[in-house]
Order: sequence, then structure tokens, then C-alpha cells
Amino acid sequence: MCKNNIEINGLDYCYLDTGSGPETIVFLHALGYAGILWEEQINYFSTKYRTIAPDLRGQGETTVPAEYQSLEQISLDIAVLLEKLGVDQPVHLCGVSWGGMICFEFLRSYPQKVKSLTLVDTCAFFPEPMRSDKLRARLNVMDKVSMMEFAHFHVERTLGYDAPYDLFEKLINILSRNDYHYYRAATVFGYMADYSEVLQQINVPTLIVLGDRDNDYLASSEYMQERIRISEMCIVPGAGHLSNIEQPEMFNRKLETFLQRHFPVTENRMGKK
Repeated sequence: MCKNNIEINGLDYCYLDTGSGPETIVFLHALGYAGILWEEQINYFSTKYRTIAPDLRGQGETTVPAEYQSLEQISLDIAVLLEKLGVDQPVHLCGVSWGGMICFEFLRSYPQKVKSLTLVDTCAFFPEPMRSDKLRARLNVMDKVSMMEFAHFHVERTLGYDAPYDLFEKLINILSRNDYHYYRAATVFGYMADYSEVLQQINVPTLIVLGDRDNDYLASSEYMQERIRISEMCIVPGAGHLSNIEQPEMFNRKLETFLQRHFPVTENRMGKK
């Protein structure tokens, strides 16, 4: 899968851009990973949609800034990317974990650019004492080991216990390459973010997806579903915290069903690139 590069806000910004359908899906990855982790979704949906999956600033192959800025800056990068790629219609925004929080920030900043939301294994905020406890535990590990050691530790606790070995290897390879200081700062900002006030402002169709083994996010998923007007929630059996890569076929069917019900499109095999 061929990656592209473009200059955005002073960064060498990397992204995947596949398909040429009448509507666009933008896929946002979890913290520390990269757009390539949406590969199964890109291959599936690019026969009907244009699909865009960026490496968000400081991650994947996109430049690491001198310091971490904010979720607002990350959302601005996405808005600039869409403008430079000529995407002038609202998009279907899909984010997993930390990428789901970017969805909230992007929608708050650019509501006119969002046609639907898909929130995967994510939350609008971390309630106390969960916020403090989980952040303290994460930093306690990060500050004592190398990024490679942390990647092993984190991935083993993120995936379902029976995830294939090559998936473990793929995630560890990407996560271990992160800049420690940038990743640490992004982790702190992620845990401190609070988009609870955004939930009742969302007026686009929203799909909330949760792996059935992602127990830490069950309450937060139900909380979001209760407060977002046009929303539905679905469970992905056999998945932990990254449903889209642990059970891609089932995830793709659920997302396709949701999109087709609200915004039906036809297949466009000749437009795939």
C-alpha cells in the first residue's frame, strides 16, 4: 500500500489515500500507531468510497514536532489535509481509541465537515479515579523501560489473548518507534481530555463500536450511546481494544451496514487507485 507525503503546518505529513467514490471515509488511528493499521478497512471500503488514513503528527512516518501541541492542532492538521486533497464535502469520520477523541475534537472545531461518526473502543473522557489510576500506572511503566519494552507491555494488554502472533509483531514494531517524550506528552493530554459536553451537541449519525473483551470501555460506550441523539452501539465478539484489526471482517460488516443504512452508495470498482 503506497503512502503519500505532503507539507502540513510545517510537518512532512504522511497519509494513505485510496479509492475515489462519491463519499470519503477518514480513518484515525490509536495513539502511537499509524494509518496503515486501517489497511483491512481501506481495502474493503475503497471499492465504494475514497478512504484517507493519515499518520497523525508525531506518529508513524509523519514528522515529530519539537514538542506536543494539542488535540486542536492535530484536528487542524486533518482539516488542512482534507483541504489540500480537495475534499470539500463532509466526511465519515472513524477513530479508534485515542483516534476517537480526535473525532470529538474535529467535530467540535469543524462540525460542517463531518457527515457521520464511528467511535471505536474509545471514550469522551476518563472519570476519576480511573483517570488518575490508569495514567499513573501507564507513566510508571513508560518512565522505567525503553520504548521497545513498553511496546511489548502495552500491546500484550491491548489485544485479545488469542490475537495472531504476526499482529502482535506488527503493532510492537510501530509502537516501539515512537519518540518517548512526544508519546508521553500525548498520553497525558489524552487522559486529561474531556469531551463530555460535546456528546449532546452531536447531530450526525454515530456508530459506537466496542470489542467484547474491552471491559474498561463498556461503561463509557454506554454513556456515549445514551447521550448522542442519533446513535447506536454494537459489540464485536473476540476483540479487545482494537476491534478493527482484531476482527476486521466483522468490523467491516458492521460499519458498512451502518453507513449504507444512513447514506447508501453503490460500488465503484473502476475508481480504486
